[in-house]
Amino acid sequence: MLSKKSTFGILIISFLLFGCASKEEITYEPTTTEKGPKKFDNSGTLRCSEDSNKLDNVCDYRSIQRDKYTIIWIEDVASPDLIRYRIFKFDYKSHKFIARNGEMVKSIKKDGDKYLVKVAKSYYLISHRSLTEGYTYKPKSVF
Repeated sequence: MLSKKSTFGILIISFLLFGCASKEEITYEPTTTEKGPKKFDNSGTLRCSEDSNKLDNVCDYRSIQRDKYTIIWIEDVASPDLIRYRIFKFDYKSHKFIARNGEMVKSIKKDGDKYLVKVAKSYYLISHRSLTEGYTYKPKSVF
């Protein structure tokens, strides 16, 4: 006969090895508190707004450019009391934005060299330059 300690130990090992019976799919929140990359190709501010396309606010951003796409972290205008970011992937070939968690990007309007991107109730005016140009990030050397 197994003791209570042995039974408890077997249960713990079973959960660790096999997990729970129902596997949950990993889903990401629409915004994140992840601060984004410490090394990036471009950063600055862009116009943004919540609940209207007035673009009456300013949001910080950081971006990393790759051969075929850019990943851009934009301050979430919907969370003024928290430091949260929306993360988009911009595809150079299709000129489409994809939200980090698969959240639907409701509209993208290109006006000259800028994109007006709407996701949820938030609007962001993203310049083409912030997506495709940048600088080489050089960390400050410590003496």
